Amino acid sequence: MPNFTLPRNARSLRKETGELIDIPDLSDDEWGELVERLALHAYSKLRRLFWRGVPYTQGGVVPGGVSPEDLAAEAVESFLEGTRVWHKDKKPEFLDFLMSVVDSKVSHLVESAENRQSRRIHEDQNNEPAYKVTASTKAAAEGVVNSEHHRYLFIGWLLFP
Repeated sequence: MPNFTLPRNARSLRKETGELIDIPDLSDDEWGELVERLALHAYSKLRRLFWRGVPYTQGGVVPGGVSPEDLAAEAVESFLEGTRVWHKDKKPEFLDFLMSVVDSKVSHLVESAENRQSRRIHEDQNNEPAYKVTASTKAAAEGVVNSEHHRYLFIGWLLFP
């Protein structure tokens, strides 16, 4: 985990309005723990999802190669830059606020075109051609998506052997 240090009693300018935002007065150790907890939260979100048709725990790759640590750092960065505003009346705990930022970033990745429109092609133990993509789960929607990709991959294989 990278060392995360902010000056004590730091303040930051919000880009759009030029207004000062309060940064919580946390020690270096507290910032480090906060980022670690955010990364763990991000991992717990990613591991439950399918990425390009493959579960994260079985090698599914998040669009852009984003890691849980990246999501944690991006959440803190979004707050510091002022692009994500902490409304203390809605989320009084700073960690809860940052977790909601991570949740939002994961949601955007799930809905991204890269995640919805591309599928990973698994290597087959029977040396089947790459265009023969099979459903990795018995979920009907997953099977439909994979059969659709199967058709396009097969056509591409015929046209460009």
